[in-house]
Amino acid sequence: GVVAISRGELVEIGGSFRLPEILSIAADRVAEVGTTNRTHLKDYERAIREGADLLLKVHTSNYKIVGYTNDVSVRELVELGKANNVPVMYDQGSGVLYPLGSEGIGGEECIEELVETGVDIISFSADKVLGAPQGGILLASAHLIGRMRSNHLSRALRTDKLTMAGLEQVLLHYWLGEYDHIPALQMILADGTTLRKRAERFTRLLDVESFQGVDVSVVEGESSIGGGSFPINPLRTFLVVITLPAGVSDTLSGTLRKGDPAVLVRVKGNAVFLDLRTVARHDEKTLAEKLRAGIGTSFERK
Repeated sequence: GVVAISRGELVEIGGSFRLPEILSIAADRVAEVGTTNRTHLKDYERAIREGADLLLKVHTSNYKIVGYTNDVSVRELVELGKANNVPVMYDQGSGVLYPLGSEGIGGEECIEELVETGVDIISFSADKVLGAPQGGILLASAHLIGRMRSNHLSRALRTDKLTMAGLEQVLLHYWLGEYDHIPALQMILADGTTLRKRAERFTRLLDVESFQGVDVSVVEGESSIGGGSFPINPLRTFLVVITLPAGVSDTLSGTLRKGDPAVLVRVKGNAVFLDLRTVARHDEKTLAEKLRAGIGTSFERK
C-alpha cells in the first residue's frame, strides 16, 4: 500500500529509530506531502488522487516547529478520508487517557477525544504517560484489527501474558477512576503545595548538621515529564537543594548513581538537587540514609 504523511512528521523517535525507514519496510511506497513547516489539506487530496491507501498523521511530541507553520487537523483528515474511502491513522505517541488539559497540562491530546474524531486507527505507547508496562497499543475497529492480526508478523510481535496482565490492571484503574494507583499519573498530577511540604519535611529528615560546609534548603523549580512527551511543558515543583563544599557535588552524584539502589540527582555547581515528585513516600527514609552515607563517602574521596 501507499502511505501519505507530512514531511513535517517524519520524526526520529527514541533509540534512533526513524519513521521513514520504518514506513519503507511496512509500506510499498511512502508519499511525502507538504513541507517541513507547512502542510495543507490539498497536499493529502493530491496524494489520494495519486493512489494513497492510508493517511498517516504523527503527533510530533518530541519537538515543535513554530513560526510560519500550518498543519492539517485529525478531524480534517478524517473528513477527507471518509469522503474518499481512505482510512486515517494517527500516532498519538505517549498514551494520554487522563484529561490532563483539565489540570492545566497542555500539549498532548487525550485518547478519548481522538476517538470522538472518528479516526480509524490510533497508535500509542502502553508505557510513558499511560503508566503501564512497555508496549504499543493499536486502537481501531474490529475489522481493521482483524486485518492486522492476519499479518504473519503479528505472531512474532505478540505481547506476553505478564505484559497483558500489567496492562489490564492499569486500564482497570483508569476505568474505576483509581488514578492514584498509577505511579506515572500520580507523579504528573502531584501539586506544588504537597511537593513543597514533602520537600521541607525531607530536609528535616536528612539531618546533615554533622557535615561541615553542607547546607540543605528548598527552592522552586521545574519537573520535566519526558524528553519524548511534553518536551516544552514543564511542571512546577519544589526541589531539595544540598549545597556542598567545592568539588564534592560531582563526587556525590557518582557515588549515589553507583549505589544500590541507585540514586540519580541533578548537579549544578556545588549543589545537588532532588525532586521528590518521582520518589515514593515510603522510599524517603531510605533515600535520606543513602544521601547521608553518600555525603560521608564523598568527603573521604574528595
